[in-house]
Amino acid sequence: MNYGILKEFIADGDTIALFFNVNSIKSVKLMRGGRTDCKYGTFKHDNVIGCRYGDRVEAINSGSGGNRKTKQVKKLGWAHVLYPIPELWTLTLPHRTQILYTADISLIILELDLSPGSRICEAGTGSGSLSHSISRTIYPTGELYTYEFHAERCQAAIKEFLEHGISDIVKCECRDVCCEGFGLVNEVNAVFLDLPSPWLAISHAKSAMSMKGGRIGCFSPCIEQVQRTVKELVLEQFISIETKECLFETLEVKHVNLQSINLDVEELVADDASKDIEEDVDDGFDNIIVDSDKRLNIIQDLADVRCRNITGLNLVPFKTSTIGHTGYLTFATLPPKT
Repeated sequence: MNYGILKEFIADGDTIALFFNVNSIKSVKLMRGGRTDCKYGTFKHDNVIGCRYGDRVEAINSGSGGNRKTKQVKKLGWAHVLYPIPELWTLTLPHRTQILYTADISLIILELDLSPGSRICEAGTGSGSLSHSISRTIYPTGELYTYEFHAERCQAAIKEFLEHGISDIVKCECRDVCCEGFGLVNEVNAVFLDLPSPWLAISHAKSAMSMKGGRIGCFSPCIEQVQRTVKELVLEQFISIETKECLFETLEVKHVNLQSINLDVEELVADDASKDIEEDVDDGFDNIIVDSDKRLNIIQDLADVRCRNITGLNLVPFKTSTIGHTGYLTFATLPPKT
């Protein structure tokens, strides 16, 4: 997963993504003589090594046939071998913690204004989902300093970054930034906090940001966390504070037929109806009311008759409620320091 050297052929030791279908993708590290077993069959690593990324590989299942001396090989499923881009890695990585997914990640990278060469601090490495996407964005001259307070998770992340070829731009350290800070002063363009109590790290984040200022982002599942974070951002003189939320909504296009009413119907019958009413004036006020009701009924009947189907329209109805809440993303700007 070296973003500077996109390989054409698969080699021993590579991490690949076996794509069975949209809902079934598996991340595999290849080894000579190895095998991967799943419900689609057995994939021998030796059959995958040497293939091109994007090739289709067949699964096999070895078993005994009628002749004990003959080993039968039955073909079962198949898969495409894909390069493990960050989006695929997010879907297949081993979960050590809850992770951020592509929808939130894309908004984070946009709001933090990241680009090749950016320097950024990330607090809360977790499973490394966001770290991989950031490393691709800031490649080749940028730097990502990511911090994880849990020692075992930190070591697992360091191993993955090394195996994926991004350890030269991603530096992972075991540290509690809420208490110890980032260990950097006036060095980074942006900071992202994925912590239970991000407000405790905001002053440290301000110290780590460059003299030119920069952007900060925080991920919080609960609105009470957002409130405390915003309060601390205001105290630390951050500006342009915004809280956003990514929600999923499926838009379904429907073809419907609408009815068009001839709006001139009332004008067409108004004269006749009024004449009937004038003729009945001499019979008393009650009859006028009855004839007025009759007039309305006549108008409605004629309107129904003159309704006609028009060409159908393609509409996108919106739901009254949307599900898919993962958390709130709070962003703010630090003005240039004086």
